[in-house]
Amino acid sequence: MAAQIAQIAGVPGQLAVGAVAAAIRPAPSGRQPAEPRPLQAGHHPHAAEESSRLRPAPAALAIAATLLLAWGLRLYRLDAQSLWYDEGVSAALALRSFAAITRDAALDIHPPLYYYLLHAWSTLVGTSEFTLRVPSVLFGLVVTCLTYKLGQRLFGLQVGLVAALFAAASPILVYYSQEARMHLQMTALAGLSMYLFLKLIVDGERRRGKLLWTGYVVATTAMLYSHYFAFTVVLLQNTYFAGRWLVCMGSGWRSRQAAPGRPDEPASIAGVTMGRGCEATTPLLHWLGLQLLLSLLFLPWLAIVYGQLLGYPGQQSGIVGLGALLHDPFRAFAFGVGWDASYTARRELALALLFLAAPLHAFVPPSTRSYRHAALLLLYGGIPVLIMYLLSLQRPMYQPRYLLLSAPAFYIVGATGVIGIQQTLGRLIRSMPIPCLRTADRLVAAVVLVGALAVFLYPAAAALRAYYFDPKYARDDYRGMASHVADNRAEGDAIVLNAPGQIEIFDYYYRGSLPRYPLPRQRPIDEAATAADLEAITLQHRRIWLVLWAVDESDPRGFVQGWLNLHAEKEVDRPFGTVRLLRYALPSGESPTTSRGDGRGPQGSRGGVSCGAG
Repeated sequence: MAAQIAQIAGVPGQLAVGAVAAAIRPAPSGRQPAEPRPLQAGHHPHAAEESSRLRPAPAALAIAATLLLAWGLRLYRLDAQSLWYDEGVSAALALRSFAAITRDAALDIHPPLYYYLLHAWSTLVGTSEFTLRVPSVLFGLVVTCLTYKLGQRLFGLQVGLVAALFAAASPILVYYSQEARMHLQMTALAGLSMYLFLKLIVDGERRRGKLLWTGYVVATTAMLYSHYFAFTVVLLQNTYFAGRWLVCMGSGWRSRQAAPGRPDEPASIAGVTMGRGCEATTPLLHWLGLQLLLSLLFLPWLAIVYGQLLGYPGQQSGIVGLGALLHDPFRAFAFGVGWDASYTARRELALALLFLAAPLHAFVPPSTRSYRHAALLLLYGGIPVLIMYLLSLQRPMYQPRYLLLSAPAFYIVGATGVIGIQQTLGRLIRSMPIPCLRTADRLVAAVVLVGALAVFLYPAAAALRAYYFDPKYARDDYRGMASHVADNRAEGDAIVLNAPGQIEIFDYYYRGSLPRYPLPRQRPIDEAATAADLEAITLQHRRIWLVLWAVDESDPRGFVQGWLNLHAEKEVDRPFGTVRLLRYALPSGESPTTSRGDGRGPQGSRGGVSCGAG
């Protein structure tokens, strides 16, 4: 494992693993820990115990090394791969005005906030592949920080450090941190919303209350304007609040039944008497008012795009069953987008056992607070998957990137399992009546810790190496395809783009003068009109370059390719990722009209056919 991490991350990787392992090492055998400090509100029961053996310097060094690792993995070979279709959309929108972004995003399947930020950023630094992807790198670092803060507040500093290390080295988080899309922005804002929710609602923190509530509203609203699926975070927060409110209400009812008329009656929320321990619960009317405010802040945009969302065609994922929707995200979060690069059944089983060990730490010692934190973590990871399953019953929608907002929960559960195994074995060894074992408990615990970390980090390192260097796991290579066309073009050539929306990403790379024809011009395809367009194109050009991508949506019967197969001879068929580049030569008897150098045909549009940008 160390060699693979060193090859990929160099010194930062070794430093991060070593620093985290050193920071969470157990106290030396035979030494009594110092008297723990009082447990502060909002901290896990293990926090007091950890404060007696975790010095600030090693913990600070560990998180600093982890962030350095995250930074290095996300910047490494940042522009080595081509932008793909979705990133081409981002690049095109970044060049437009705020008004144009608003208009075009309303016709798209994503809200406009990411495009606004990318527009402001690209105005300052340009639209190179590297600079377009830097915002996602920064959001990836924020996700690592928030994973640490959430893990620390939920289950103690040790869990926070290990969870941050897992997030830093996560293949899927590295992948999407190197993509010019809104998915890491959504994940970072969802993590911030959850952290503030945890402090305010779950733990009832009241210091700087107005500032925290303002931060919660701003973060949650920004999250909703980043991705439509982010509504599941608001849903899980309301589910938790409703469940806790009902539990407290039931506890209050039982208190009144057991001792009616007591002068020291428990707290009351919205006129309902609550049980003991619920005094810090946010008042129901206060919470409902906040949810109304969030609704009002998002309602103007929702009114604009409601029809567009209803007409969303879905994803061709083929994953609909609940079991598959539980299994596939587990593999994706553990082994990355190209999970088969490092996946084995044994590794998956080892990871599953690691996750099953989480209660060894989460509920030891058992407390009301630990149960509340575990319930929130379960909802954080489970509600988005459940909603994805329910939505996919109508039309397939699953993509691993849509569930990235739950990634911190995944790594916190894994980290809790690591610490649970280490501490359980440590307690077991110290309880044995064998002196030599008791004196070696620190060494044994360190070995167990490194082994548990390796269960996650070893396949992660293999997956990252495949992502960086294996073309099989690279994004669609529009850069290479445009270069191939430019190097092999001939007078009289034309380019047909199917699906038509590729015009933006293709023009990002292609600087030649060949005319481009986005086809089909209608969705669903009008085959008669498309046949007329193809006939007009072939009358003007000797050869046709055909770029095929996502034809299941734009041309499900393969009409464009079939028409060219019938009327021309295929000379080239070459893949560039999931994009295919084909070249057709017209029969020698044809006498096409030479294309104009400005790429405009007789009708004054791209290549002579009135084609939209798609």
